[in-house]
Amino acid sequence: MDGWLAKLSRYGLLKEANRVFLQNLRKQKPGLYESICKDLSRDYLKDAFDLTEKDKAQVSKKIKELAQDMYHLKSAFENHHQIKHYQTFQILAQIFEQQCDIKSLDNDSQTAKTIEVEFKKSPDGNGEKIVSTPHNPDAQYTRKRNKAVTGHKGFVTETCDPENDVQFITDVNLEAAGHSDAEEIEKIHGRLEKNDHKPEDHFNDAGFVNGESILKSAERGINLEGPSAGRSQSIEQFSNEDRPLDVADFQVEIDDATKDLIVLSCPEGHEPLNQVKSKKAAHFLVHFEREECQNCKLSGRCPIKIGKRTSTLTNWRGTICRRCTPPQIYGRS
Repeated sequence: MDGWLAKLSRYGLLKEANRVFLQNLRKQKPGLYESICKDLSRDYLKDAFDLTEKDKAQVSKKIKELAQDMYHLKSAFENHHQIKHYQTFQILAQIFEQQCDIKSLDNDSQTAKTIEVEFKKSPDGNGEKIVSTPHNPDAQYTRKRNKAVTGHKGFVTETCDPENDVQFITDVNLEAAGHSDAEEIEKIHGRLEKNDHKPEDHFNDAGFVNGESILKSAERGINLEGPSAGRSQSIEQFSNEDRPLDVADFQVEIDDATKDLIVLSCPEGHEPLNQVKSKKAAHFLVHFEREECQNCKLSGRCPIKIGKRTSTLTNWRGTICRRCTPPQIYGRS
């Protein structure tokens, strides 16, 4: 998020984290609450519940005041033998560490009056650690392609036999928004098996399907099917004639000696110039003639990226090819 929306989001988060902590402090330690309130920029518990600021000209100033108040609360109670254990305080401190940095205005001390709070360009931590609300720290922020998500991710498994008069939901689970689909698939199969709902065939989106998940599913007697990981697409779109292509649409073979997955040709039959293993990550870079890719009728659907000199296909470790049997996966024999 950028600009005005980002400021409002951060404004609401800081203001509510301060309010929730102070509300708890007033209930548990009224004397300390009355004392600390004198040093804050506002009475957080007096005004009506409002997490937005309508005045664009004032929001930058007010959000700095909120951050300064948060730093003052954090500094005042982080060593208190009881308050430092309050969940509301721990969340407040976590939010401050993720959202803010402090800049000392002198070298002698770091009291609230001698430091300046600066905001980080983006919160520290990955999608599974960023606190988005003080009311539920498990409601996490993450991004999926161009879409930002805050909250939780639901996993629902249902029957899909066209001969059934009614389809039934066989498994439901809720996880943090940053939880990986690839991590969940084995847990889904475990719950289905435990509840006597184990399927013979299980159809999933691309995030669930990779070399490791197919092998583990096969060990349970489950045939896991779906678009191969590496080019995100849903199982519903997979049958469309104009669906995006992925590595599984390329002609490949397994090298008997190295067990590497070797790309022989693209979906249009063009052979690669070379294939090299990346030095920084567990994948191969497969290069094709730039002109051939640029003039190809499938270029709009192909995962090959056309560069200035060559065109490159990134072939990730564990990617599945439908032309290979399940055991024939890169790195496995």
